[in-house]
Amino acid sequence: MKRGAIITAAGIPANMPDFDPTIQMGDTSVIKKIIITLQKSDVEPIVVVTGHKAEALEKHTAKMGVVFLRDNDFMQNDMFHAVCTGLKYLKEECDQVFVIPWDIPLFTATSLSLLMGGRGPAVCPVFKGKPGHPILLRSDLFEEILNYKGRNGLWGAVTSGGHAVEYIDVDDEGVLLELDSREDLEKLLKITSKSREPLRYLLQLKIGRNELVFGPGILQFLELVSRSGSMQTACRQMHISYSKGLKMISLAEKETGLALLERHAGGIEGGISFLTPEGKDFIDRYSSMKDELDRYAAKLFEQYFGA
Repeated sequence: MKRGAIITAAGIPANMPDFDPTIQMGDTSVIKKIIITLQKSDVEPIVVVTGHKAEALEKHTAKMGVVFLRDNDFMQNDMFHAVCTGLKYLKEECDQVFVIPWDIPLFTATSLSLLMGGRGPAVCPVFKGKPGHPILLRSDLFEEILNYKGRNGLWGAVTSGGHAVEYIDVDDEGVLLELDSREDLEKLLKITSKSREPLRYLLQLKIGRNELVFGPGILQFLELVSRSGSMQTACRQMHISYSKGLKMISLAEKETGLALLERHAGGIEGGISFLTPEGKDFIDRYSSMKDELDRYAAKLFEQYFGA
């Protein structure tokens, strides 16, 4: 079961037009808090749909392994458009997808786990009788949502086909805490002023000969290129320059001794690029090794740093 996530961060908050998701919240930021909670729950890939203050937001989270999809017409589009943008990207890759507005950052990994245990086509958390976020969508609904032409947003798209939403009770006020006003922001900052994120770990596998250059960054880049057929697009989705993308590929090919990408120059998107058979095989072996290491690492982390 592969679960991804869409963080909708394109629009301008109606009551706080100068606010943005990079504001500090406790010992992290609003947007990073959401990403960290998702990553702790093994939700991947994470798509962030940006628009308002996109450059600052993408730069702020560029090293967190997420995928950026920018909506340049965000002033004319609503949140449902952002959801569909992310869903189009994830629909062939994920069995389920969380949908999370950027302004609801305090839900917990425990709540995500409870939602994952739901069986409905759409699962919604409830705290003290009130529904909140994030929403978990099953792949059965993806096409119906994308084809919805009504004006009732995501809920209209989910229920238009007669599907019932499954509501799951959670002991987590964070599913309701929305940053919709200055008062909400002050409440959130007060809640998080003395809080600290619990310990977590990051295990990075890097491979090379003289330089250990093949790691998570180049893996993500190659996967994005393989998906889009374009190095330009992959660079935008990672918020890196095209020159940096070229350098990453050149170093990785030098150190592995393999031609990882076949590139054909030209066109608006810089030509067409795709994985070579050797590149795909190398990625498959790298990913399999990393998966095994992750399983061992999780047990060791619990042994040495668990409660």
